[in-house]
Amino acid sequence: MVDVSVVMPCLNEEKTVGICVEKAIKVFKENNIDGEVIVVDNGSTDNSAEVAKKAGARVVSEERKGKGYAMQKGFSEVKGKYIIIVDSDNTSNLLEIPKFLSPLMNEGYDFVNGSRFKGQILPGAMPWLHQHVGNTFLTKIFNLFFHTNISDMTSGFFGFKIDILKKIELKTAGFDFESEIKAKIAKENLKIAEVPVNLSPREKWTKPKLNSFRDGWKHLRFMFLFAPNWLFLIPGVIFSVIGLFLIFSILFGSLKIFWIYNLIFIR
Repeated sequence: MVDVSVVMPCLNEEKTVGICVEKAIKVFKENNIDGEVIVVDNGSTDNSAEVAKKAGARVVSEERKGKGYAMQKGFSEVKGKYIIIVDSDNTSNLLEIPKFLSPLMNEGYDFVNGSRFKGQILPGAMPWLHQHVGNTFLTKIFNLFFHTNISDMTSGFFGFKIDILKKIELKTAGFDFESEIKAKIAKENLKIAEVPVNLSPREKWTKPKLNSFRDGWKHLRFMFLFAPNWLFLIPGVIFSVIGLFLIFSILFGSLKIFWIYNLIFIR
């Protein structure tokens, strides 16, 4: 059985996917790891698939559009005991893969999240609003809902044991895949660690696939739907308390008026 499977979603990344594959293979060689690189082509119209194959990856295709679908396809193909997920745009440094392996292999952790906020975010790598507002807000909500203590919920660079896939069912199609897998792992009370990773800017000739507001909303929507206590129970309790307060206010208000009436007119 292969030790490590690196899985990369890919959509029109012909300029960078080969670099990413080569870095992963370099990590395998330098650390004596029996590993594989799987690139999931998600409908590229450029030469991404050919570049990835030439660099040494096994390329599989997923026709359904979306990162979540691409990951589901990749997971169905892996042979490794440990899985590393990373994007193929070369913004994450795949030479940092060993940081994830020690907690998984030697320290008993089930899932290791790569935190860009604990590492270095290079100038131009992340928009100011994403860094200081969007990601921070989503991470705080995630930690509150799922009782975790991670610092970068939306990170797409993470690793986990293959056994996890037997315990959770993944369904999301898009970038909310990151929310889904982390939330379901947290629900299973599995051991989660976090390591610092660095983030580099995208190359000028490549286009980001992320839509800030659309994908941010998908993350938030998933978290509310997957944490029904926050969506239904707690608001229900709050409104019930308010309702009871109003009922008692009206009731005791009526009794007070009745008592004053008796005091004035009957006596």
